[in-house]
This record gives sequence, C-alpha cells and structure tokens, in this order.
Amino acid sequence: MALVLSLAQAANADSGNVGASATLAQLGYTTQLLRPSQRVETRSFRYRLPGNAAQGKKTWYLLRLHFRIQFDPQTHPGYAVLSGLTDGRAAVQIQFFVARRHGRLRIGWTSLDLLNGLRNHVASSPAIDVADENYLQLAGVRPGDNTLTVRVEQYGGIHIRSVRIFRDTGVLSTRLGPAKLKLSVLSDQQRFRAGEMARIGFRLSNVGGQPARSVVVRPNFNPRALALVSRPVVRFRMIRHSAAGAFRFRVRRAGYSQVALEVSSNSSNPGALLALRAEPGGGTNWLTRLARKAFLGIVFVPALLVLLLPVPKRRASQARFRG
Repeated sequence: MALVLSLAQAANADSGNVGASATLAQLGYTTQLLRPSQRVETRSFRYRLPGNAAQGKKTWYLLRLHFRIQFDPQTHPGYAVLSGLTDGRAAVQIQFFVARRHGRLRIGWTSLDLLNGLRNHVASSPAIDVADENYLQLAGVRPGDNTLTVRVEQYGGIHIRSVRIFRDTGVLSTRLGPAKLKLSVLSDQQRFRAGEMARIGFRLSNVGGQPARSVVVRPNFNPRALALVSRPVVRFRMIRHSAAGAFRFRVRRAGYSQVALEVSSNSSNPGALLALRAEPGGGTNWLTRLARKAFLGIVFVPALLVLLLPVPKRRASQARFRG
C-alpha cells in the first residue's frame, strides 16, 4: 500500500520552509524500475498537499523528475516521450528522437520548461540520465490528496529496456514564481522626417521570482517604410531584474508606420507596438539633398563665372561712345 506524506509535514522539517519537498524518498519509496512492454506505460504515487494549497498564491509548486532511460543498443529509429504529471496535468516532458547514422546510434532529446526554456541535447550512449524541474499547472495543484504519475511512451521501432525513477523525484515548494517580463518602449520621439534616423529603445523588467533566460527581442516592421541599420535581434542570456537595448532605423518614406517589438524567453513573451509618423523630407532625404546640390551647382557656378570674368574692351569703348 502506498505511503502518503503531507507536504506540510515536509515543510515543518525544513527550517527555511522554502524548497520543502515531498519526494519519493520521503514518501517511503525506493528507486522505481519500469520495463516498458507496451506503447504507453505509467507508474503513479500519491501525496498530500495542505488544505489551502493553490498554485501561485503564496506558494509555488514544482515537479522534479530525475530518471535514467536505457535504450536497447539495437533499437530501431523512432521517438519516445517521458512525462511527469500531477493529477493528470503534464508538468515535465522530455522527448527523445532515436536515429542511426552510418550504423551508429544517435539520440537527440529536448526539454521545455519555465525555468530553463528550450534545451536540446545529443547523446551517442543508449543510457541517458535526465533531471528536470518545472512548475505545476494550475489544475495540477489540489488541496489534500494528489497523484504524481510518470508516463513512458514509445513510438516507431524504438525499444526502451528500462526507466529508473530516482528517489529525489517529487513535488517541491518555493516562494519564487516563474519569471515575468514587462516591456517598455523608450523612443525619443515618434515624429520624424523621411531620411532621418529613428532610434527605438526598450527596457525589460522582470517582476517575477525566477531569472528570465534566453531572452530575445526582435522588431517587426514594414521594410518599405523603414530600413533597419542596427543588429536585427538583441539577446540576453539572463535577466534577473532589468535590461535595456535599442534598434536604429532609417526612415525611408513619409507617412505612418508601425514597429512591433516581440520578446521570447523561457517564461513570458510580452510585446509592444509603436506608431511612427514621418513628414516629407523637405531636403533631408539624401536623394533630395543630392538633387538640390546639383541644381545649386548648375545655377550658382555660371553666375559666379559671369561676375568674375573681365568685361571685353570692345563693349567698354562702345559704351563710352554712346555716352
């Protein structure tokens, strides 16, 4: 019969009351061994949360999934999925893609979570150790009894010999919520003239608990109205509190245009839209300036030559005779 441990009891044993956990070890389980023989196989464990448990009010819950998957060295190509669920809601999911290159085994695997974002790995060994954590879904947190399920799926010609679920697998609690980014646009002005340079700055503020990782900012704009003269993307490996950057454009033509700033990260993806108005160049456009210089040269140079050239003597003598 499965043992049930209250997460509140685990918290009492943890003096910091942060990162309190109900792991398989605390639930009284040893390392679990699965030998999948069906396309989909599962193993479930019961645990208990406090009576007021809810995701994100004062406490955030995460699932840690730590396992070793052993593929048959003679396995055929295919893919497998290993998931950790709470109350039927997926929290952690690892995908494995098995292929052979020149007869040699090659396994690619990916994970996506709110702590580290998208991660890609490649292995040549049939045995792979994986440890991953992610926040539980809202519906995956209930007061009282809950169920943790590990699910193994295999498709194609893949053959998994075993999956070992280690005892530090379980539900964790923390006061730190996921990273949450807010985007502010910092443009010096919103009205320009055709031919001028426009600088659009931005600031990202992290109002969440965890650092934001793999942050990428991209501008989306009409290339017929604006020409990007700075780098096309701005990247930040990590944002704990705030970070800033800018894009520079040359205004190609008069009229209205928009610049959308799009942010991608491991957690939140805010965006912002900025409307720009460009007046006619009025001589500021480089082509207009060139034409104006050419025109001035055509008019000014002959006039200057007329002033500087000496008056012919014959005309001067005729002038005196007429006088």
